[in-house]
Amino acid sequence: MESVYKEKFGTPRQCGLIPSAWGFINGKFKGFKVGQYIWLLFIFHKDPWRIWRSTKTKVWPPKFWGEGKIGVFATRSPHRINPIGLSKAKILEIRDEGILVDEIDLVEGTPIVEVKHFI
Repeated sequence: MESVYKEKFGTPRQCGLIPSAWGFINGKFKGFKVGQYIWLLFIFHKDPWRIWRSTKTKVWPPKFWGEGKIGVFATRSPHRINPIGLSKAKILEIRDEGILVDEIDLVEGTPIVEVKHFI
């Protein structure tokens, strides 16, 4: 993934919050259309504490104003037990070498595992 976000600080907490946040995904994509939304399955590759937290089931998610830790699966926290993430993006342009997408929340270099139609 090529992205306007070069580091995790300043990257939106979820997709669609900033409509001019573009990215580019290399690869051959058949059957997709401009203007369509897609699901991006990706790997949280900038989480150095993932192995240490592999047994932690409760976290204090970033920007959480409640009290105490809560279950990791009930949060949007990037501090997950597993490194798998899901995000939505809008296709702006389809090229021979990949697709240009918008409304992303992923940083530069994020490994994209799968691209699926958004239904």
